[in-house]
Amino acid sequence: MILFSLLLALLAILGAPLFAVIAASAMIGFHSQESDLMIMAIEIQSIASMPFLAAIPLFTFAGYLLSESNAPKRLVRLTGALLGWMPGALGAWPSLTVRETLVTTARLYRIPRDKAAVRVGELIELVGLADLADSVG
Repeated sequence: MILFSLLLALLAILGAPLFAVIAASAMIGFHSQESDLMIMAIEIQSIASMPFLAAIPLFTFAGYLLSESNAPKRLVRLTGALLGWMPGALGAWPSLTVRETLVTTARLYRIPRDKAAVRVGELIELVGLADLADSVG
């Protein structure tokens, strides 16, 4: 049994189709339990007759077309254009106030500090965060 498992693993590593390796391992398992292999064929037939299985290749093809058309890159650019960008992975963000976070983000865009402070004040008033502007988090 271990020899068959190693052989199947080797076949998978060498590039054998995974469905064939999985089917072979299932057949070995059925055979080792002294079950009739016809049970496996009946189960495969019942699964193959399910109507939603016809949709799987279509979804796969649609995903392939989307990835080849660079749609994900365009969606990321569209989202960035609509929602903006916020830098991440800075350990200081949780300890900054709302005003400090916006000023820091403006500075990352190379906006001068005095101009950034004025614009951040305008933005805070515009979105109604004046009461929270100097609170952390």
